[in-house]
Order: sequence, then structure tokens, then C-alpha cells
Amino acid sequence: MASNSITLWQARILGGGAILVGVGISRMAFTPLAALAVSQGLWPTNAPSKIGAFLLVGYAAGAVVAPWLLRKLGASQLLQLGLLFSTTCLILESVYQKNVGVWLLTRSIFGFFGACLMVCGPIVALSVGTSRERHNTQIWTFSGIGLGACLSASMLELRAELINLLVPIMLFCLLLFLVSILWFKMRTKLEAKHNFLRFSLPLPLIVAYGLYAIAYIPATVYLSDYVSNELGLPVGNKLWQLFGLGAILSPWLATTLSKKIGSPITLNITYILQTLAFLVLAFSKQIELLAIGSTITGACVPAVVLLTAAELRRTLKTNYFPSAWSFATLVFACAQSAGAIIFALCFQLIETYQPIFWAGTLLLIPACYLALKHSKSVS
Repeated sequence: MASNSITLWQARILGGGAILVGVGISRMAFTPLAALAVSQGLWPTNAPSKIGAFLLVGYAAGAVVAPWLLRKLGASQLLQLGLLFSTTCLILESVYQKNVGVWLLTRSIFGFFGACLMVCGPIVALSVGTSRERHNTQIWTFSGIGLGACLSASMLELRAELINLLVPIMLFCLLLFLVSILWFKMRTKLEAKHNFLRFSLPLPLIVAYGLYAIAYIPATVYLSDYVSNELGLPVGNKLWQLFGLGAILSPWLATTLSKKIGSPITLNITYILQTLAFLVLAFSKQIELLAIGSTITGACVPAVVLLTAAELRRTLKTNYFPSAWSFATLVFACAQSAGAIIFALCFQLIETYQPIFWAGTLLLIPACYLALKHSKSVS
């Protein structure tokens, strides 16, 4: 019994750590690191947008290649490879913190393997334990998204040098990589043996997931700048902290609610709440309402990811889940990358964020409908 318990927690730590590195650190933590680099005069003001674009393109490319890597290497080896390259990128960024060209390269690679970690992390975490234990595993696995967002917001409060923030992050990734080498003498080789074209996918669920990938961009990429510069409210970083706090609590709330009313209904509620939160962010200028909208948005982001993965696992056979999840991540990453480019072009033309928030709200309406259609089809 003890051996099984240890193996379960190993899987949870490695799977959750993979998502923390792949999303929380590679993407969420980049926002304050970039702001800090500009404020300290290390980068020009246009560097964050360029590096951010390379990061998202790398993420999309990683999502395209991840299914093939998953079949060739298995989830455990892909996780180790992702942690190795992520650690290497952070070492290079620590050494060449002023070199924007190095950051363009490293963040592209970081984004690529971030997508790979996002694919293999849940597969590793959910590969061990009973059905009940796997349900609880979701809390640990997807908390990494919120933890990365919350820690990234807190970084700005430290007023530290960029190098002093990069080194602890790099050491954490290195430790996680070394732990994965030690622990992955596990008995199973986790592979995806099924091509997603050989079985029926719940397309409404996945299309809704792709629409959400575009819709949530304004509330994650532009929120701090929109509130601080466009609305003139000095609370941009505080709202990002609330976003992170909501994202940390989200996996526990989503898992608890899904146990009581089922994951399809919980997913529908999450999409509706996200739409309402976006309406608040798009139309309100009151700090209190913006704080509520930001917290709800932070709670919805991991919840949508967690519940989509739970639905794929519930509606498909267990051995189909790795391929289905890698395909869903591919759709999410490609939609996100295309949406980021379109929104960036729109901002250059209109020079205001508010219509972009309106667009995000409008995209959530068909996502709500498709999620409802999926829940009716499986009920």
C-alpha cells in the first residue's frame, strides 16, 4: 500500500510540476519578468512583444510536434526532455539577461517544450491510482497554472534584479529534472499508441476549447497594461495577483463541484461565468468590479483546461486519452497563436484594448453553446 501511495504522489508532483514549468513559468511568469527587464533598462520597450510572439509561435509548434514525440518517446521521456531544455533555456537567460536575441531563441524553445510538457504532464499525473484518486489528482496537476500566475505577479513586488529572479526559477526546474530522472524508474512506459484519427473525438468540446484559447488572450496578455495605461488605474499588478489567486483555488473548486453535479455541467457553468467576467472587464472602470472579473477569469482558466481533460478521459477509453489530449492541446495552441497575432494587429490599427475585450466576450458565446451541445450529447 505504501509503495502505491508513493508512486501516486510521484506522478502528481511530476505531472503538476510539468504544467507549472510548461505554462506557469514559461508563459505566466514571463509577463512580470519582461516588465522588470524593461523598467531596469535591460531591454528596449518593444522587446517584450517580440519575445512574447516568438514564445507563442514556439508553443504552437510544440503542440504540433508533441503527439509525434509522445508516440516515439513516451510521456515520461518527453517530460524529462522538456524539463532539460527548459532548464537550459533559463541558464542561458540568466547568463545573457540583456541580450534580446538570446531571449528570442530561448523563449521559442521554452514555448516549444512548454507545449510538450502541457501534453505529457496530465498523462503522467493521471496514469497512476484508482478512479477516485485520479479525480483528486486533477487538483494537484492543474494548480501549476495558477501558481505560476500568482508567483509571477508577486515578483514585481520584490523590486529585485532580474538575475535574482531567474536563478531561483532555474534551480527549481533543474531540481524537478533531477527528481524526474530518479523517479522515472517507474514500472510503466507511458505511450500514446492510438492516432486521434482512428477514433471519434468529441468535436464540440474541442472546438469550444479552441475558441476559449483565443477569447482568454485579452484577460491574460493585456489585462495589466489595459487597466494601468488605458483606464489609468494603478492596480494592474494587483489584478494580476487576484488572477493568480483565483487560478490557484480553481482546480479544487472545479473538482469539488464536478463530483457533485458532474464535469459537463461544471464546464458549462465555467464558460458562462467566464463570459460574465469578460463583460465586466470590457465595460467596467470600477476597481471593485475589475477585481471580481479578474479573480473569476483566473479561476476559469485552469478550470476549463482541467474539465476539458476530465471530459476527454470520461467520454473516451483510457488508452485513447493521451492522443485525444495531445490533439486538444494542438487545437488550443494553434488557435491561441493565431488569435494573438490577430489581436496584436488589431491593436496596432485601433490603438485601444477595449474592442479586443469585446471580441473575446463574443467568442465565448459560441463556446458556451458548443459546451452545452457536448453535455447534451453525453448525458
